[in-house]
Amino acid sequence: MNGIENENKARARYLKRGIYSNPDNSRKIYLNDLAHKLIPSLGYYILLIIAGITCGLAFLYHSKALLVLTLAILPFMGPFFGISLSAVTGSFSFLGKSFLKFLIGIGLFFLSSLGVGGFGRQPVGNISGSTPVASFADDFVFFTDPAGLMILTVIICSFAAAVVIVKGSEHPQALSSGIMAGVLLPIGLAGFCIGLQYFDPLWDCIRTSIIYGLIGLAASLLAFLFKQVFVPQFKTFLLSGILLVGATLYLCDFTNMINLNLDARFSPMRERFNALVNPPTVTPTPIPSATATATITQTATFTPTGTITKQPTATLSVTFTKSITPTRPTVTPSATITFTAVPPTPTKTYTITYTPTVTPTKVMTPTRTIRPSKTPTITFTPSATIVYGIVSVSNDVGLLIRANPGLDSEYVKSQFNGAMLEILGEQKERDGILWVKVRTNDGLEGWASAAALRTATPLATITKP
Repeated sequence: MNGIENENKARARYLKRGIYSNPDNSRKIYLNDLAHKLIPSLGYYILLIIAGITCGLAFLYHSKALLVLTLAILPFMGPFFGISLSAVTGSFSFLGKSFLKFLIGIGLFFLSSLGVGGFGRQPVGNISGSTPVASFADDFVFFTDPAGLMILTVIICSFAAAVVIVKGSEHPQALSSGIMAGVLLPIGLAGFCIGLQYFDPLWDCIRTSIIYGLIGLAASLLAFLFKQVFVPQFKTFLLSGILLVGATLYLCDFTNMINLNLDARFSPMRERFNALVNPPTVTPTPIPSATATATITQTATFTPTGTITKQPTATLSVTFTKSITPTRPTVTPSATITFTAVPPTPTKTYTITYTPTVTPTKVMTPTRTIRPSKTPTITFTPSATIVYGIVSVSNDVGLLIRANPGLDSEYVKSQFNGAMLEILGEQKERDGILWVKVRTNDGLEGWASAAALRTATPLATITKP
């Protein structure tokens, strides 16, 4: 009983993590399997922390080799492609889960690089002048300003990665790292600069990362549309339209095909952001001091003869002039806060009265049966033995029932572990697998692998009725 309960819980978790909670056809099963490839594990977050530390060390020691190592450590960014997949399928729930996991991963990468910047903080004097951080940021201009070559790289890697995800079973790790070179490295530089308390390139780093991310999401969305992974509904057109229109407008403005002048339009927002993270320094006004000026006047009188009749008299006159500039007293305003109590909102109480409904039971009147005069003869008709098989597979998807024998045949239905199937007896061998014809509980007939069924009677002895 515990095994069945655990299997039901595992099945519920599997369906909850997908796009559809009740996949009733082969296309929904395929989209759920595709969504499960993009759900990260615990190792995804651990590798992002290690990559963030490596990125911070690369900026601290001005090492391009450590930046390459950062891209090599980065895990496969499944939630990034999950955002595009949720747009083409019109699933707001899967969009929220993918976007949240992607934000958590970016946050861990940002905080790890910020910690390295805080560890390497040292007094550098005037931070707005020529500092080691500023000169290093100038060497990597594409971290703070979108570059045409990097935009082209993000578009190609995003499109190719989405095609590989749809066609193959492996994660396109190298293509994912190529995209994240434009998305995550500017975020790492922003975290490192905040750790050093250097806020000048912060806006440019965040803006560049958002632009690369928007373009990459639009390119991967186009790849999903190209591979016909599309569910036509209003939510699909809404989400896909927002991504495609936003990326297209920026690319047209970037290449001067149309003159939208987006940078100038967002300049007021940039100024407010810089004022918030880097407020201007207030210089105190010096208080004037009193000054004294001394004037000395000396007067001498002489008689114009050859004989001195009187000794010259010298008069010394000293005048002091004192200039005092009055100082205006500083008044510190004080605010008075008055709290007004708000009466509580009355709560309505609802009383639910349950009135039971009594269904009368029909009383049947027994009917007398006349005993036959002769004993009837019972004839036994032999019937074929019905053989049932129980699904026993090791994966979470279950056993796929196909329309015809062969791995390239179309799906009919999916049966989970423990499901019981009626074996009709017809057998065929194709693709190295023994296929048997089965019937589900709801009457659907198809072909399944004999190795995935447990039966009480060996399959070699089954004959068609």
